[in-house]
Amino acid sequence: MDDGVVVRRAVERDLSGLVDLKVAWAHRPDEGEERVALASALREWIGRSDVVCVVADEGGRLVGMAWMVVFPRVPNLGDTERYSADLQSVLVLAPHRRRGIGRRLIAKLCDLADDRGIRRVTVQSNLTAKSVYMSEGFLPSGLLLERISKAPMS
Repeated sequence: MDDGVVVRRAVERDLSGLVDLKVAWAHRPDEGEERVALASALREWIGRSDVVCVVADEGGRLVGMAWMVVFPRVPNLGDTERYSADLQSVLVLAPHRRRGIGRRLIAKLCDLADDRGIRRVTVQSNLTAKSVYMSEGFLPSGLLLERISKAPMS
């Protein structure tokens, strides 16, 4: 698609744009100290081998992002190097939605998961995005259970 948007892996120079996207996600103003802490945490995440971040870059400005966290799984007979992945923080800025950018971010992460031999990729969706995920091969799972801890957030 030649709409001027390039979907690519994030690099450290994208850090400020990723912070801007996470701030937009929060729907509240960022405090200076929070922004510095977030930038530091995201810098670490970008460098991790078990994390992949892709961005939608429109003329040098980030308009979307998507993250994939890879988890080792318990070995099985004949399959001792098992991994699963979870898509997280998939966001396209509101003025850029409905152009297929989110779909392209998701597809890029799924391709990268396939390249690494990751057979199971999950995502926690909302109703608005559910059809986009399903169009990229995600299916509802009636067996997936979730426990939300009552422990305070750190």
